[in-house]
Amino acid sequence: MTFEELIISRGFEPKKFARVAGLERESIRQYRRGKGSPNLTTAIAIAKALGVTVDEVAACFKDKEE
Repeated sequence: MTFEELIISRGFEPKKFARVAGLERESIRQYRRGKGSPNLTTAIAIAKALGVTVDEVAACFKDKEE
């Protein structure tokens, strides 16, 4: 599952997710586009906002790192 798919599956509009998560909009935009991955602190904030585990967030980015 992509990061964007994870956001949508949790009922969020991708463009508004940064505000909900309390993160920079440009950072979330880059993650959605696959242009980077969040550090641990950011992954924790994303996981809390989505109601998922950090492992689920990390899985969205795993394929891109390999």
